[in-house]
Amino acid sequence: MQLTTISARAILAAGGAVAAMSKRALLTATGARMLLVVGGAVAAISTRALLAACGAVAATGALAAEAPVIEMSIADIRTALLEDGVSCAAIIQSHLDRIGKYDRQLNSVIAVNPDALAAARALDALPRGAQRKLDLLCTPLLVKDNIDVAGMPTTAGSRLLADNVAPADAPTVAALRRAGAIPIAKTNMSEFAFNYKGASAVGGRTRNPYNILNSAGGSSSGNAAALAASFGVIALGTDTSGSLRVPAAVTGLVGLRPTHGTVDGRGVVPLSPSQDVVGPMCRSADDCLQVMRLIATPDAGAADEARSTPSLAETRIGVVRALFPEAPVYMREVDAFIERLRRAGITVQDVEIDDVQVLTGNIAPPGEQSKFASRSVFDFPPEFAAYLSGRRLAFNTYAEFELRLRALNAQGLEGDRVLADVASFGRNHEHRRDDDRYRINGAYRDVYVKARLDRALASFDFLMYPSVQGFNGTAANGPETGGTHRLSAYSGYPALAFPVGWAAPAAWAPLEPVGIELLGRRNDDLRLLKLLRQLEKQQAPRYTPPVMR
Repeated sequence: MQLTTISARAILAAGGAVAAMSKRALLTATGARMLLVVGGAVAAISTRALLAACGAVAATGALAAEAPVIEMSIADIRTALLEDGVSCAAIIQSHLDRIGKYDRQLNSVIAVNPDALAAARALDALPRGAQRKLDLLCTPLLVKDNIDVAGMPTTAGSRLLADNVAPADAPTVAALRRAGAIPIAKTNMSEFAFNYKGASAVGGRTRNPYNILNSAGGSSSGNAAALAASFGVIALGTDTSGSLRVPAAVTGLVGLRPTHGTVDGRGVVPLSPSQDVVGPMCRSADDCLQVMRLIATPDAGAADEARSTPSLAETRIGVVRALFPEAPVYMREVDAFIERLRRAGITVQDVEIDDVQVLTGNIAPPGEQSKFASRSVFDFPPEFAAYLSGRRLAFNTYAEFELRLRALNAQGLEGDRVLADVASFGRNHEHRRDDDRYRINGAYRDVYVKARLDRALASFDFLMYPSVQGFNGTAANGPETGGTHRLSAYSGYPALAFPVGWAAPAAWAPLEPVGIELLGRRNDDLRLLKLLRQLEKQQAPRYTPPVMR
């Protein structure tokens, strides 16, 4: 027999039958390695790769079509199609099958794209040379349901927008589609992106695949849960004040809030334009790097690429200890990561940010009464009204929108919290000139935050702090952020959330991701991702959600 090493994706191309056997029968005494009989040949494969490919169980006959897509990357898909003979239609069908099989537990998907398989077959029909030119060849793309995908409703989680069919792709979606990505589903979200709860009238409450009793964060909750469950390979989300990074943190993903203004924000249901950004969510830095290069505006992308990326030995990271929680199990993982950074040659030192509790919105600035907070509570009414005026809906004013929402609420079809927020935001905007919060959260806030972050960054390349305070919260309550999400949102600087380890918050509890965030200077988006790409080589393997295998 021939002894070879194979990858998880190769199993899909093998096409042979796998004898029915127990998981225990597959494991050998070597622990890290196992033997799998495929078509008469003995193939050596790691435990993790086999479990990812087979869902922790070997099947009778041919492998299930959905099995190998678990944890697939952009590069894995390219190799499967261009070298292993797998069709794009098979890849897309496998992801659709996983959504159908598992999403009833997660509520992460609002709608699948009915044209996804047709798009896959169109890619299969291309000459091999044309396929090779597509950077995202057949990459299944998840899109938060406040971003336009042509021909599909953009609901932002609201029943009132069920008929809001997008006439064209948002520029970000169009850019990824041109590169070969296939929008496979629109994902659930906190309705209108108002909070971290991850629930909407259309999609219900999103659950976390690592623990379905826990939150998937928000507002890009569906993206996070769906990516962690391998319903797609890349995702587009939005972040007004943590809406992309918080979900990434609680589901063990990479989530980048880009520098404000570097990604085209058209074709998105607005919340607060001075803070809104569209950004990538992925399972690896390399995948997010490829996405970001495609969606960044040409000028911003060129400026970022031109910036030199320091070697690890030249990199300096400041740890904002004052922002980390008193959570021993969580902090053990963080401190272990910091030690790995130092062993890699990175200089890591503690740093203090002046007035850090002011910047995070926990106390008011000296001499002021109001705290820093999101401008969305003032900006949403006029921005959403402007959005409605450009869509073909039965209503086009904020007043009528609120009246229709009240009618749905009276029928039990709309939540009290969303209605209360819509009404409150309307009053806030109407009386904004007399509201001290409006004054304090204008240019004054942004200048104040930037000045203090710039002083802290003077001696460092990046600042490190947590995206959430320790471990996750319940599905109903959501995670606690401590206000750290505001640093990037109010400065416009890029911030990258990613996992540094996995730990159980209690002896009886399942493993959860332990995540942190790195903040850089303006246009440091690609530098952040390139740094993480280097660090991931020294990280422990990703931990796949057990119930999704």
